[in-house]
Amino acid sequence: MLSILIPIHNYNVVTLVKELLQQAKGIDGTIEIICCDDCSTDTQLKTENINYLASQQIKLLENKTNIGRTKTRQLLANNATYNWILFLDVDVIPVLNSFLSTYISYINIKHDCIYGGLKYQEEQPGKEHLLRWVYGHQREDIALQKRKTTPYKSIASGNILIKKKLFLKINQNLTQNWYGFDNFFSAQLKELNSTIIHINNKVYHIGLEDNIDFLHKQELATYTVFKLYQNNDFSNNHDNGLLKTFLKLKKFKLVHLYTLFYKCIKSTLKRNLLGSSPKLYYLDLYRLGYFCALNTHKDA
Repeated sequence: MLSILIPIHNYNVVTLVKELLQQAKGIDGTIEIICCDDCSTDTQLKTENINYLASQQIKLLENKTNIGRTKTRQLLANNATYNWILFLDVDVIPVLNSFLSTYISYINIKHDCIYGGLKYQEEQPGKEHLLRWVYGHQREDIALQKRKTTPYKSIASGNILIKKKLFLKINQNLTQNWYGFDNFFSAQLKELNSTIIHINNKVYHIGLEDNIDFLHKQELATYTVFKLYQNNDFSNNHDNGLLKTFLKLKKFKLVHLYTLFYKCIKSTLKRNLLGSSPKLYYLDLYRLGYFCALNTHKDA
């Protein structure tokens, strides 16, 4: 009926799997859970995961080298038994006790993809994790009605139910080990005219990176968008806001000027983003400047 697929890297999967197994008890149908450890370096966490999953007879794949999220998801999907696959990030936990039953109720409808959404705890974390928390609240924890207005834009791979055949069709073309393919994956769903349903079936994202790591990941995700743009992989009707803004600057021949501006204010932007009151507008300026700098360096 349903394959639940969980990539793991240096994180304890026990809490999530326990919750899924508890919810699965009330399901009339067959559910499998498959995990894949992408060469975790934390041996204690890895051992805990291995022992628990073995005790529950849950299949665990183990990568001998770190191959990244995209290839790990590909490996998981290739090992899935069923036609519908539910991807969950290892650092999430369902908000509702009816999480699995809600998704299963949508399996037989004539749609390709169902997205439940992300949610973040209301309690503000310490300063060192604040940027990720603010970003999550303002950019990822999106109300259902708002998600429906831009169905291809408001998707994250950490909680998505999708037909296995469709996922493999898109994901097998993502051959590079780059970070931040979610936006491009969404763009491919749109280009293929895939049908998407947005529902209220959220998971809490509880694994918050510290500010420095998150900002670095934003740079990596920006680099991915740049390389995809450079390779002409985005269609003309994409929903990527960063790329749209860059193309406007390019149209008016302002890319080099903005690159100079970015170099002047970069330290100020970083100081805010790593501080106690981060503003996401500054993060947008930072990412745009980083993108422009990549393009300017290419043209140099």
